[in-house]
Amino acid sequence: MKKYVLLGALWGLLLSTPASAQGIFGSLLDRYQPQPVAARALSTTPTLSPTMLSLSQDGGLPLRVSDVVRLMLENNIDIGINRFSPTITEYAITAAYQRFDPTLTLSGTASRNTSPSASQLDGAATNSRLSGNYSATYSHNLAYGTNYSFRMSVNRSSTNSQFSTVNPSYNASLVSSFSQPLLRGRGTYINMGPITIAQNNLELSELQFEQQVMGMVAQAHNLYWDLVSARENIKVQEESLQLANQTLRDNETRVQIGVMAPIDVIQARSEVATRQEGLIQARFNRTHIEDQIKMLVSAVPDPALVLLSLNPVEEVRGRTDEVLPVADAIRLALINRPEMRQIELELKNNDINIALAKNQLLPSLNLTASYTQSGLGGTEFVRSGGLGGGTTTVIPGGIGGAFSDVFGFDFTGYSVGFNLQIPLSNRAAQASHARVTTQKRLTESRMAATAQGIALEVRNGYNQIEMNRARIDAAQVARELAEERLDAEQRKFRLGASAIRFVLQEQRNLTQAQTSEITALVDYVKAVVAYDQAIGRTLERNNIQIEQQLRPSVASLGNTGVAGP
Repeated sequence: MKKYVLLGALWGLLLSTPASAQGIFGSLLDRYQPQPVAARALSTTPTLSPTMLSLSQDGGLPLRVSDVVRLMLENNIDIGINRFSPTITEYAITAAYQRFDPTLTLSGTASRNTSPSASQLDGAATNSRLSGNYSATYSHNLAYGTNYSFRMSVNRSSTNSQFSTVNPSYNASLVSSFSQPLLRGRGTYINMGPITIAQNNLELSELQFEQQVMGMVAQAHNLYWDLVSARENIKVQEESLQLANQTLRDNETRVQIGVMAPIDVIQARSEVATRQEGLIQARFNRTHIEDQIKMLVSAVPDPALVLLSLNPVEEVRGRTDEVLPVADAIRLALINRPEMRQIELELKNNDINIALAKNQLLPSLNLTASYTQSGLGGTEFVRSGGLGGGTTTVIPGGIGGAFSDVFGFDFTGYSVGFNLQIPLSNRAAQASHARVTTQKRLTESRMAATAQGIALEVRNGYNQIEMNRARIDAAQVARELAEERLDAEQRKFRLGASAIRFVLQEQRNLTQAQTSEITALVDYVKAVVAYDQAIGRTLERNNIQIEQQLRPSVASLGNTGVAGP
C-alpha cells in the first residue's frame, strides 16, 4: 500500500511542478529531439528568380558577364545541392564530441520475495522481503583521457524477520571514481584526434565547394562568350546573306538587259540558299547556347520554359590583361588552388591517423582510484535478551540518517589500483599503422602529381593566351585583306573582267575571315578565363566571397527556389 501511496505522491509532484521547473525539463528533453531539416531541403517547387525578372526588358534579358555569374550563384541547382555537403560535415563535428559529453544515468529496481523458512535463525515461519535499489551516476570523459564519475546509491530493505534490528533499513553510499590511461589512450592529441579530423574534413568540404564554384563561374564566362560569339556570327551570316541577295538582284537585272547569261543567276540563287542554311544553323546554335545558360542561371525544371531571350550587352574585343611570368604564375597557383589545399589537409589527417595508430601499438595501462562514503538509516529496534528477544525500544529513523552518515564522513573507504593489458599478438594494430603510413605516402605522391598537373595547366594557359593574342592580330589582317579582295573582285566584275563565281568566292572568303576574327577574339577571352582558373584567382576576379556562398542570406534563399544550408 505504501508503494502506491509513494507513486501517487510522485505523480502529484510532477503535475504540480512550477512552470520554471517544467521549462528546465522541457529544455532538457529538447536535446533528445531530432534536429530540424535544413530549410533548403524543404523546397520542392522552384520558381523563376525575381532577380531575373527584374532584369528583363520587353521579353528579353540584357546580360553582362557579372549578371550571369550572380544569377548562377543565386539559382543554380547544382550549387544549391553542393552547399549541403559542408553542412553535413559540420554536423559530424558535433557528433565527434559525443564521447566527451557528460552522462547522467538513473536506475531503480524494486523486488519482493517470499520463501519458506528452513531454520529458526530465519526469524519467521515464512520469510518475506521487500527491497528497492536506486542509483544516480554522473560520468564524464576528459580530453586527456581521464574519466571520473560519482555514483550515489540507496538500497531500501524491509523484512518480517524478528532478528532484524533496523527495519526498514536504508543503505546509502557515494562512490567517487577516477581512471587515467598511462600508455594507450593518453593525451589530448590522441583523444581529440577524431574531432580534429572532422574539423579538417569540414574545411575539405568547403574547399571542394570552392573548387566547384570556380569551375561553374568559369563555365558561366565561357557560355556567355559563346553566346556573344553566336550573336556576332548571326550578324556575319545576315550580312553575308544580304550581300548574296544584293548580288542576285544585280544579276537578275543584268540578265533582263541582256548583259549576263541566265546560268549566272542560277549560281547566285544557289549561293543565297547556301547562306540561308548557314544563317539557320547560326540561329539554332544561339538557341542551344541560350538553353545552356538558362539551365545554369535558373531553377525551373525545364530551362526551355524560360521564354526570355538572352541578350548579351558586352562586346567581344581584344584584351590587354597583364599575364604573370610562368614561374610566378605556377607559384601562385600552388598557393591558391583548392586542390593543393585539400591535399595539405589530407596530409594533416594522415598525420593524426598515424599518431592514433601508433598509440594503439602500446599496451593498455590504466590507473584507477575510488573513494567511498557509506551510511545506514532506518527504524531501529532495540531488543532484550539477546538474539530474537522482545523489542524494548523503537528508535524512529529513515533515509535521512543514511545521508547524514554519508555526508558526515563517518564511514569511508578507498581503493587504488592499476590494470595492465599486454597484447601477445599485436598484428591488427601493426597492420593498421602500416596502412595509414602507406596512405600518407600515397597522399604525398598524389600531391606531387597534382602540383605537376597544375604547373602544366598554368603553362598551357599562358601559351593559349599568347597564341590567341597573335591569332587576333592575324585574323584582323586577314579580314581586312578579304574586304580588299572582295572590293577589287567586284570592281573587276562590273568592268566585265571577272566571273560571278569569283565574286561569290570572295564573299565566302570574307565571311570566313570575319568568323575567324570573332572566334579568335572569343578564344582569347576564354583563354584568359582558363588562365585565371589555372592560377586559382577566378573567385577573386569576380569578387566572390566563398563564405557568403556557403551560407547565403535568408533573403537570397527565398529568391532562388533551391535550397541551401
